[in-house]
Amino acid sequence: MKSKTAKGKKSLASSSRPSPSKSAQSKSGSGKSTTINSVPTMMKYPKFKDAVENLDNLINLIPCKFVLSDEDEKQMTIHSSGLDASADGNERMENYKSSTIDPRSYLFKHGNTEIRLIDTPGIVDTEGMDEDKKNLDKVLRYLPMIEEVQGIIILINTMDNKLDVTFKYCITELLTQLHRDACKNIVFCFTFSRNSHYKPGDAFYMLKQFLSDELKVNLKLKSKVNCFFIDNEAYRFLLAKKCNYSFPPEEVSDYKNSWKRSVEQTNLMLNVIAGLDAHDLDKTISLNNSRDFIYQMAEPIVDLNALLEANIAHIENQERELQDVTKNKLELARNLNIVVDDIDTENLPYPTTVCISEKCMDYVVDEKGQKLEHFKTRCHENCQLKVDTNVTGHHLLANCWAMDNTGNCAQCECPFQMHRHITFVTKIVKKTVINQNQQLKVDSEKDAIEAIKKTIKQTKQIKNEMEEEIEIIQKISAKFAYILLEHSNTPYNKFLEPYLQFLIREERKKIGGKKGYSTAKLETLEKMLKSHQAQVSILVEAIKSKSREDVDIKETRVFQRQLFSLKHSGPTFQKLFKDKDFEKITAESWPYLDISVDI
Repeated sequence: MKSKTAKGKKSLASSSRPSPSKSAQSKSGSGKSTTINSVPTMMKYPKFKDAVENLDNLINLIPCKFVLSDEDEKQMTIHSSGLDASADGNERMENYKSSTIDPRSYLFKHGNTEIRLIDTPGIVDTEGMDEDKKNLDKVLRYLPMIEEVQGIIILINTMDNKLDVTFKYCITELLTQLHRDACKNIVFCFTFSRNSHYKPGDAFYMLKQFLSDELKVNLKLKSKVNCFFIDNEAYRFLLAKKCNYSFPPEEVSDYKNSWKRSVEQTNLMLNVIAGLDAHDLDKTISLNNSRDFIYQMAEPIVDLNALLEANIAHIENQERELQDVTKNKLELARNLNIVVDDIDTENLPYPTTVCISEKCMDYVVDEKGQKLEHFKTRCHENCQLKVDTNVTGHHLLANCWAMDNTGNCAQCECPFQMHRHITFVTKIVKKTVINQNQQLKVDSEKDAIEAIKKTIKQTKQIKNEMEEEIEIIQKISAKFAYILLEHSNTPYNKFLEPYLQFLIREERKKIGGKKGYSTAKLETLEKMLKSHQAQVSILVEAIKSKSREDVDIKETRVFQRQLFSLKHSGPTFQKLFKDKDFEKITAESWPYLDISVDI
């Protein structure tokens, strides 16, 4: 694997063969971090006896904590620090919370091959849907640091036996992010496999049916080819024994067998991955840049379509009025201002923290029904935190001056998750398209009639231009959709909407009629559902066009420039996307470099 390292750092790929990179992804709670911990120890001590005799030399990459009970129900907390001291802050140690916070990579040797193993946050995070989106964004920000990946390991608890909306959402969300070409590099590692005797269990057959019957992706499951079965209980046994926890002698043989079977499966999995052709990550990065661009465009496209159509209707009404012979033509000619709606942007001189909860935000609605967000509660002007703009609930906003020590805003009393940074606000303004009073002096009815005819001609031209722009926007949307159809496993996660609806129902049950219960999470989920529906609407309509042009996946920048150059809506697109960043995050900006592991 070719590695991009920060300035001043030597490349960590030092073996004669390029070091394959393996990315581990899973649903939260599948034992991903524990699996990553156990792999290098298994490589160092393939025999269980040697591992037991070298408890002080166990390799623990990631901090872990778990609780064991004895026969008298007395609990003992087993805690082990990670190899990298800074990693402690990258793991949540609380019970019932997802562990990994940011992607990290670990470098070690397996035989003559150097392996870079990347630990990533899980999917279906215990902190909620918004955290899932942030976790995936972190992974995508990490990818530009490497150029190719040998294997993508998806971990699944072999005991999962419910094909519910959560499972469907999780698997689909992972596959949605990957380029179709990456399917050949995906392997599934089923954890807790002692329960299925290290063979395919409930989760295997459930996943197999889901991939073939519902998702219909080119991903065939086969044991020892792209499916492997391990159990981490023996590794936990070693950590517990190191902390002087006593096990009955009759249980040790079970752990010994578990270690032996897991070592065999892990070696087989790593050897299979080492023989795969690497996936070019530029394909996956470009695909996700395209998807991000499409999703960023979704709401502006919907708004501008409605705006153009409203303006066309407005012009047609004024055209009919001009043609009405019952009107005084001379008086009409003196008032030939054609007014249309436009979106204007007011730049703020500094970043400002605002609240987007229902009580703190209004929608400005003009006479044509167009809606724009109006942030009536500005909680902290001139906020100096380095936070991405227009990102709701950024974790750094908890440190904003406006927030108290409970994470709630002292200004509006809403949680920090309902806040964002803005650097500009938008508003609808009236725009004069034609002002004949500045050009003509109408002194007679004849002059008035000529002026009216000229105005009607110009209004028709404006209407035609706006109609052409709508058609161009729709064609560009179709090109975006074609990119996703051609290069992704699935253009969008069709299980996200039912998953959001499920979460909304659950949150409403929690709220019930309780007084004082915060509705912030419910409001966030409802906003996410609305945004997702707008994005899907754009894609579905574009797909219906059945456009099959030969579109390069890296052409999204060209499409962006085309939208910016539109006569009427181009300036609006430029304003709306002024602060949006579609560039890759560079390796130099990523704080977590490779951590070398000696085996």
